[in-house]
Amino acid sequence: MQWHKGIQLARGKYVWIAEADDLCEPTFLENVIPLMETHRNASVCFVGNCRIDQYGTHIEGDFNKWKPSYPAYCVFDGKEYIKHNLYWRNYIDNAVVFRKSMMKADNIRQCEQMRHSGDWLFWFYMAMNGDVIECYKVLNYFRQHPQKVTVKATKSGMGEAENMEIVRIMEQHIPNLGNYRRRLRRGMFYNRIAKMNLECQTRDKLYELLREKLGGTNRDGRFERFNRVARLFCPFVLTMKRDRLRPSRENH
Repeated sequence: MQWHKGIQLARGKYVWIAEADDLCEPTFLENVIPLMETHRNASVCFVGNCRIDQYGTHIEGDFNKWKPSYPAYCVFDGKEYIKHNLYWRNYIDNAVVFRKSMMKADNIRQCEQMRHSGDWLFWFYMAMNGDVIECYKVLNYFRQHPQKVTVKATKSGMGEAENMEIVRIMEQHIPNLGNYRRRLRRGMFYNRIAKMNLECQTRDKLYELLREKLGGTNRDGRFERFNRVARLFCPFVLTMKRDRLRPSRENH
């Protein structure tokens, strides 16, 4: 992730970072920029993705998980978006425009030190500085390569190590996450590590990092597994899917 120089050279008030081999609809900017102009406290605005393979063929699957009943767009408070969305995973994938004035150079440099998950950390910092707009239109085509960096990061375990660091940073900045949500997040890490195809030494190192960075143990893993069972019987049990912010009249 080498964005800093390019962002410094950008002269406009908005920045659009596009992958070299991705595609977008011609109407992408004309949908996004007016939203940013209308909502001056918004730091980022992103649209839906349709994924394609290395040959440009559409990959089946609903990657956005948006309902047909959703409005054209919604505006979310940045810190609430972190608590309910970004804390679990990076929902801001590609096709994003952000407000340059809300970007801090120190945050960019910290993100660039990461090899695998720097974009997730960057969107966290942007959400800390302003609102997040979700535009419920599929206007981007994200190319999925079989040997992409995230695949290699999963095999080496380095991606998971960076993800732990990002969650640790989030917990420092968002103090009202609650113990329940934190335990679930630790348990998710623990159980994911257990399922990864790793050498024993690599897996042990990741468990050690989990303890050091987040205080996560096998107890959190058992707690998360119990929570998965409990959700089947109780609709009020917290899960990543249920916690995700949904559009409403109040945040439109």
